[in-house]
Amino acid sequence: MIQDAAPDTTQVRTGLLEAAAMVGTARSLIAEGKVVDLAGLESRVACVCGQLPSLPAPDRETLKSALIALMDGLGGLAEALNEQHGALAKQLAAVSKGKSAVSAYGAGAATSGPRRKR
Repeated sequence: MIQDAAPDTTQVRTGLLEAAAMVGTARSLIAEGKVVDLAGLESRVACVCGQLPSLPAPDRETLKSALIALMDGLGGLAEALNEQHGALAKQLAAVSKGKSAVSAYGAGAATSGPRRKR
């Protein structure tokens, strides 16, 4: 059985910085009101964070600030997603109310028929 070589600190640091850049891009897109597919980000963060335990403790310590920055970015991304979700929920509620009103008026008009003059 061949084992994969353990990642070095530089590779993991690069991975953390790339993941942080992806988070920043996602936050920018959300701020512009765009929908973002986070599947690639999730797998990238999982991969790079999964490499951390294989590093010696002193090396992990040197990556602490990069990891904290990534975590802060992810926290900000979560907040932005929650805000976007709330805004979309309000828009959907308004559309739903509009459809209900249209349905109510439409149903009333269909059942009452034309008025006769007397």
